[in-house]
Amino acid sequence: MARFARSAWAFCPMAPRRWRGHRCTVTVTAGRGVQTRHARVVERLLDALPRTTGGLIAMVGLVVLVVGWWGDVRAVRTVAPGLVSMKANTASNFIMLGVGLAILGSRPEASRRRAAKALGLAVAGLGLLTLVEYLVGASFGLDTMLAADPYSVTRGRPAGRMSGCTGIEFVIAGLALGALAHDRPRRAGRGLAARVLVVGLLAITGYLYDVNAFYEVWLFTSMAIHTSVAFALAGAGLLAVAWRESEVRVLAAKTPSGSVARALLPATLAVPILLGGVIVTFEGLGSYPGHFSMMLLALGTGVVFLALVSRTLVVIGRLDAERSEVRRDLGAHREWFQITLASIGDAVVATDQQGVVTFLNSVGEELTGWTSSDAQGRPVEEVMDLRGETDDEPSESPLRHALRLQDVVGLRNHTVLVRRDGSSLPIEDSAAPIRRDDGVIVGAVLVFRDVSERRREEARRPEYLAMLAHELRNPLAPILGGAELLAADQRSAQERQLLNVIIRQATHLSRLVDDMLDLTRLSRGRVTLVKESCSLEEACADAVAAARPLARDHQVTTHIGPEADGLRVHADPERLHQVLFNLLSNAIKYTPPGGTVDLHVKAAGDDVRIRVVDDGRGIEPAELEATFEPFVQAERSLDRSEGGLGLGLAVVREIVSRHDGIVVARSEGAGSGTEVVVTLPRSAEARGSRRPRRTDAGGVHRGAALGPRRRRPPRRGIDPLDGPRPAPARARLRGEEGAGAPGGSDKPSAASPMGRVERRPRFTS
Repeated sequence: MARFARSAWAFCPMAPRRWRGHRCTVTVTAGRGVQTRHARVVERLLDALPRTTGGLIAMVGLVVLVVGWWGDVRAVRTVAPGLVSMKANTASNFIMLGVGLAILGSRPEASRRRAAKALGLAVAGLGLLTLVEYLVGASFGLDTMLAADPYSVTRGRPAGRMSGCTGIEFVIAGLALGALAHDRPRRAGRGLAARVLVVGLLAITGYLYDVNAFYEVWLFTSMAIHTSVAFALAGAGLLAVAWRESEVRVLAAKTPSGSVARALLPATLAVPILLGGVIVTFEGLGSYPGHFSMMLLALGTGVVFLALVSRTLVVIGRLDAERSEVRRDLGAHREWFQITLASIGDAVVATDQQGVVTFLNSVGEELTGWTSSDAQGRPVEEVMDLRGETDDEPSESPLRHALRLQDVVGLRNHTVLVRRDGSSLPIEDSAAPIRRDDGVIVGAVLVFRDVSERRREEARRPEYLAMLAHELRNPLAPILGGAELLAADQRSAQERQLLNVIIRQATHLSRLVDDMLDLTRLSRGRVTLVKESCSLEEACADAVAAARPLARDHQVTTHIGPEADGLRVHADPERLHQVLFNLLSNAIKYTPPGGTVDLHVKAAGDDVRIRVVDDGRGIEPAELEATFEPFVQAERSLDRSEGGLGLGLAVVREIVSRHDGIVVARSEGAGSGTEVVVTLPRSAEARGSRRPRRTDAGGVHRGAALGPRRRRPPRRGIDPLDGPRPAPARARLRGEEGAGAPGGSDKPSAASPMGRVERRPRFTS
């Protein structure tokens, strides 16, 4: 529900303008599909560009070095007669630069990034050494190290030495490669890459227009044509290494700006240069005079710009049409969600990042008593005054909680909403943050509902159970009493066996009835607890002794840890015994033969933790919370051979709650066993004790010893009817079947998750 409201919120008319359309899904038009396809094509090209250009550059350098210099093919070195040749050390540098660029284009791991960085530094180092040779007028032997150059000793430049401009470009390109090899490429690397691209394009333009100044001044002296092309490719590839973090990403954007950039940028760069080159070429051939060339250039430029403007208008028109259709879709979705939010039975309230109400649907208006217009702009605590149902303490708004935790949160149990008129009603549900597509939280939404009717049904359930239990007890009294009287007389073995079956089953049924009565009286607060300082050592020993027949029947071993010595709790002894026995019997039932059930007690500050751990079937994590609900049993077996009504742990929870304690069940899942932890407050006498006692941390508390412990006289067990049974009948049954639980059975029934063995507390109603 929270996810639904979070999505629906995007289309609410009262949402802030910057939120509208958040997480929306609309029908994509055909034009939009074309735009998206173009963006994907450009994205794939940009992703492949570093590898492609790196491979081309390395291939050019390898061909020039191997074929042009080592194979002595002049055309490979110069491309055309009369042009400058690419030197051998220039070719080797291009091989290293291309390999490093190809490595970066494959999104490598750290080790390969380090290799690319090393190649970049080598390229920059060779270029820098060449510049030093020019500056100091010396030769370090680098120029002819790979191949001799007897052909190009011109203008006083040593044979085999690359031009000064080429050396500068290699320094810049190598530094750019090294900078982009970082895990997070820096802006400086992209700036250096752009400079390499610009210089390469200028040199190409100089060759195209035969403008010697572009490649014969000192900065551009004797840069070969294929050297210029290789530098332009290197600059483009370096820019594409981290294109998602640079301005280049606009070319692949699925936005109007991306569409315009893809439509205009290539034509703007290429068409004027190509057009000018064609005009200059024909003018050089004498096809027309110079003034005609100028006119042709002006006319051609006008036609090109007209075409570009027309192309732009087409793109913008298509984008406008798509936007209009998207707006219509958003309007339809907004209307649909408005109707949906007004029709659902749950209330929805949303806030901004500061917890100020921005939206309240009609159901929310009805439940809170606030109108949407009055609620907007107010703090959420003013519109939704949440309090505890039992303690009337203010509760933190789940919306604030969701904003703070940045996650879905739920209301605490038994929360009521105080309406604007002062009346209150119980509510339940959850809150969740509202996130944009980039993950930024812009608010929170709460979906809640009125659970008054359900609470009334829950309040009536104990009455139904009490009535059912009393109705069941009436026929049980004569059945059990009559069977015991019959068993008191001399009977044959077969008759005695049948009577014992009747007594056992009637006793089992009476215990189930008692479980229901226990639960109803506890939940309705009709049980008076007589709390005193109780010895956990004695309580644990009594509970284990009472559960021993059941453990013997299930072939399960029970252990008590040594930690209980000297620990005392402030509790009702009878109820404490009931809790311990219920936990032990429940663990024994779900532990296979040969398993173990351990009972551990541990001091934890002013509390005591009682742990019952078994290595049995375990409980799925999703079912743990439900195990403490009445009439719920974890489906640990398909045939439900253990039986029972599932009331044992529910009674444990109620008793522990009445003692200001908590109970928690833990399990990793099927086959991993189960651990139930009960936390109870220690007795004030034990907390203030001066008797030396070893703590968990190994420390010792010193002081006066405890006084003598007051012991209660033993209580006999009571019948389901709270009346005495015929003593001779019970004695005879115990003599025949062995001492144990009242009613003649030597163990608690395995069908009940909490059997009473010897102690049955008498209620005060």
